Amino acid sequence: MTRREAHAAREAKQAIKAARSGMNAATPYDEGYTLIDCNGRALANVRYRVRIGANIAAEGITDAQGRVSRITTDTAQRLIFEVSGHHEGA
Repeated sequence: MTRREAHAAREAKQAIKAARSGMNAATPYDEGYTLIDCNGRALANVRYRVRIGANIAAEGITDAQGRVSRITTDTAQRLIFEVSGHHEGA
């Protein structure tokens, strides 16, 4: 291993250690989702609702790429996506 490779390996280990130290149980889950049809095409401009159990976590209309608003939770959760059809205004 060259001196440069050894230095890069040390820096990588330090970066991993720093990233791990910043992780804890309070770190929220923050995810973005894209809704697609069975052919892989984005579901653009459709009404959606995201539920966690009986609670509504988000609702709205997908954008032109089928994206929904970001979903953030404190712990891992089972999300239920409901889609109700095209929005006529788009």
